[in-house]
Amino acid sequence: MAFALAASAATGTEFSESYRALSLETKEAASSIDGTAAQFKPLQRRQIFRIISWNVQTFGGNISPAREKAYGQLLDHMFSGSRSSKILAVQELANEAGANTFSKNLPGGADRWNPSFQNTNSSMDNGFFTQRQVGVHCEQFMYAKRGEDGRWRSDPDRIKHPVRVSHMQMGSFDFTLVNLHLTFKGGDSNASIGEFQHVLAWLSDYFADPDSDPDVIISGDFNLDANTLRAVVQQWPQFRYEYDEQGQVVPKSSMLIALIEEPTSRSRGVPVNNYDHFIMTGDVFFEEYVDGSAGAVTPRLLESIERENDVYVSDHLPVSAGFFSSGLGNDGKPISPDAGPSTTERACFPQPRYADAAPSPQARLP
Repeated sequence: MAFALAASAATGTEFSESYRALSLETKEAASSIDGTAAQFKPLQRRQIFRIISWNVQTFGGNISPAREKAYGQLLDHMFSGSRSSKILAVQELANEAGANTFSKNLPGGADRWNPSFQNTNSSMDNGFFTQRQVGVHCEQFMYAKRGEDGRWRSDPDRIKHPVRVSHMQMGSFDFTLVNLHLTFKGGDSNASIGEFQHVLAWLSDYFADPDSDPDVIISGDFNLDANTLRAVVQQWPQFRYEYDEQGQVVPKSSMLIALIEEPTSRSRGVPVNNYDHFIMTGDVFFEEYVDGSAGAVTPRLLESIERENDVYVSDHLPVSAGFFSSGLGNDGKPISPDAGPSTTERACFPQPRYADAAPSPQARLP
């Protein structure tokens, strides 16, 4: 891979433009969930699977039949037999009843899927649904604890909506997947930035263990645009990217790369804000990530389903990204699990933390 990136400041338009070059040619046909693995096979003879991330807007057990039907139609499209989507990261599941109702609308019904969900005191919980061929090694919360009544509770000083974390494997590719929903707080971006800093502090603890899996993917609703996320990441030496003397990016396994530029959150049905993203370590980006595959579902698909059912489905578009699960990686080396059977548990993530996380830099951007 060649990356001709000129050195620029850590924030602002120049930073955004230089970092955008990392995603190479992101085209609607490749980034849309309408795309299939078949599109890539003539260029890359490797098996491809997709991860879909979607804020489903406070999905509880008592949604209307029309809205439930609309969800089912969109899910059928995204996970039909001809497609490569295998993992769904969901934000804003209201409760256990909502998670159960949602799983029944997944293609093939709940029996085809493994859920990863635990209800907390938040009405906007995060969860995973994985198809049976996806191995799920371990799962937990980030910054949450179980109360005396047995219910999980968020850490209000760090993250309002408890982050869901799991170590997974699809084919020969194993990775840690983080599913988050950063606070909106009336549009106060500094509140969202503060929570994101705590996620980065958690990752610092994670990577301090030499047995941690270097392949990390963060998905979800960040309530921050991609440029802001990149600027925050640049404040952390272990996660930022660096240039060589020729002004080109130096690939580094721990660098964090934020993808998806287009508007993904909706106001009155119109995409307006760039809030939903995939962030991944360089170890994933330079090896397993399918170039140009990250993007939002075509808005017209969701709009047509809403018109057909006369209902508003969600104030966010689903986003997806494609990854190679076998064969040679982008670095020319065979894709293989980073965590062996004896180290899988340690490769998942550090022990649950509530009030003793590593300190993070100043939350506000300069």
